[in-house]
Amino acid sequence: MPAVLYWTVRPQPAVPGKWEIDYDWPTGTPPSFTTIAWRLVHLANGNWIYWEHAFGEGGYTFRDLVIPGSADAASRYWEDSRAEITTWLDRATDGEPHQMRPSHLGPPRRVLDTVLTLADEQTHHGAEIGTLRDLYRSRAGRPV
Repeated sequence: MPAVLYWTVRPQPAVPGKWEIDYDWPTGTPPSFTTIAWRLVHLANGNWIYWEHAFGEGGYTFRDLVIPGSADAASRYWEDSRAEITTWLDRATDGEPHQMRPSHLGPPRRVLDTVLTLADEQTHHGAEIGTLRDLYRSRAGRPV
């Protein structure tokens, strides 16, 4: 894939009605800028995959995820991706965060490490989304 100036969520050219998230690893130099859409879907995808492998059957990959094609759908997708994690956090006993669970990254990891990785991603990309939103609003002459 040739380097693009930005990564976003795009219609799949070969499959009408389906969407895809730009991704290329390793990234180009300089790395492509990522849009709000890309960051939000990236957050949700991470939640789905990390949790699927730690607590589900671990049978699907990023390519199996159905990417939303609108802002409203992406917001719901992100909210839905957090539901099982939030429920688990509300109900976890003292010893459960230290249990070893499967990981899509290789060897098993402590649940605590999975949760901390997801929290770090939410904080990191969530802050970027807020900053980009504020920049867009200020550029459009709207109050931030």
